[in-house]
Amino acid sequence: MSKNNVSSSSFYSALLVALCIAATNIFLVSAAVNSSSLSSLEAEVLLNSGWWGNFSSANHCQLEGITCNEAGSVVRIVLSSYSSYSSSHRKLENMDWTSFPNLEVLDLSFCNLTGSIPEEIGTLSKLTFLDLSNNKNLEGLLPLTLETSPN
Repeated sequence: MSKNNVSSSSFYSALLVALCIAATNIFLVSAAVNSSSLSSLEAEVLLNSGWWGNFSSANHCQLEGITCNEAGSVVRIVLSSYSSYSSSHRKLENMDWTSFPNLEVLDLSFCNLTGSIPEEIGTLSKLTFLDLSNNKNLEGLLPLTLETSPN
């Protein structure tokens, strides 16, 4: 093999490694931005629900009953027997459920929920546990999409 071929081969190998590193960095930055955007959206939805009053916590993951993953996305909402705030705010339709794509557990039993069960709860594709029991003033049926969910 000639000296020029070896030099060309080394150059292209180094270029390929540099491109792989650049692509990985772009992917990681993009994932961090998307995760941060989702986390901000979830925090806004929780605030707008009125369930926690006007919380001023910089981190929605520190709210009572909220558990987040390492990326700061809500994976559990467990407010069983939740009574820290006025029951007039506890309506399922006050929450934009489509904003929680990573939600796995939703336990709102004994929360004095009122109103109806919104269809959008059926869009929670990662939901593995749902408990809405013992809410006397909660009306309606569970969305049919929950029955066909693979979880």
